[in-house]
Amino acid sequence: MTSTKQPPYGEVHDTDSRILRHDLTRFRNKLVECTSRNTRLSTDLVTNLLTGKEKHLRPSLCIIGGYIAATGRNLGENHTLNEATIRAAVAAELLHLGSLYHDDVLDEATTRRGVLTANARWDNVVAVLGGDLLLAISARIAAELGSRECRLTSETLEAMCDGELEELADASNADRSIGSYFQAISGKTAKLFATSCQLGAMQEAADTRLIHVVGEFGYNLGLAFQVIDDVLDLCGSMDIGKPLGQDLKQGIYTLPVLLAMEEVPKIKDLLRTTPTATDVATIRRQICDDSSGISRALSSAESLIERAVAALSDFSASVPEIALIVSQIRALVPLSDVMAR
Repeated sequence: MTSTKQPPYGEVHDTDSRILRHDLTRFRNKLVECTSRNTRLSTDLVTNLLTGKEKHLRPSLCIIGGYIAATGRNLGENHTLNEATIRAAVAAELLHLGSLYHDDVLDEATTRRGVLTANARWDNVVAVLGGDLLLAISARIAAELGSRECRLTSETLEAMCDGELEELADASNADRSIGSYFQAISGKTAKLFATSCQLGAMQEAADTRLIHVVGEFGYNLGLAFQVIDDVLDLCGSMDIGKPLGQDLKQGIYTLPVLLAMEEVPKIKDLLRTTPTATDVATIRRQICDDSSGISRALSSAESLIERAVAALSDFSASVPEIALIVSQIRALVPLSDVMAR
């Protein structure tokens, strides 16, 4: 595991990533086309978070799902991924972006990725409409791709909402179970990772078994991603683009918090009610410095990554982009540095 944070899709100079870079360029061009609107307000609104700094993990997973299904075909200079696969990647990204607009309203967030959120730049009403518009564009693209894609995308949005509601139902619950945590993140995060992979595979004529396999890969990678993101909320740096300790402030107790509570009873006492700003600072320090909650959570993330990789073991040699996307997940946090605490 690396201890240096790498830029997404940057500093990789071998030919393994050339095809992915090309198809991500195709994706970005299609994304611009699909988000072009008739009025300045609507165009500015739906592109508010398109800063050029996005990791585009979900579109990358969609494209990689296509590569896996197309194994054995020539994906060299004359790229043969279907245009439908690129459109599917756009649908996945817009589903994600639309949910972020709504999240920012619920969280009363003012910045994301270093830019003002839609609710801060305009207001909550405009932000909600912007999120709805992005979700509507995603749904239209999915419907154009076919009935399977439309159903899968709808089921994914449903799972994302259920996951968020599961999380809210356990807000400020210091007795929240680890099972409840994973149930919530399986819906709010992992399902879209799985769907992204499956949408790409579907466009390249994958059979039912392969669609399931790539879904397992994406699902476990999505769980790992969320665990890492929850660690960063506690012990990351301000350059992740959002304030630290947001989940604690909202009474959302994530895996590293739940694991730390097992070791430090005082943390659980402080979390019986939604903590004050002073309490949040104290709790973050105790979790990061006085418990093994962070290292245990990251160990869990690594196990999930290994499970994801194992699901695609038959394709790792022929689709090197699998290793590339996994490295991007691992590089989100300096795992070895944090686990050495």
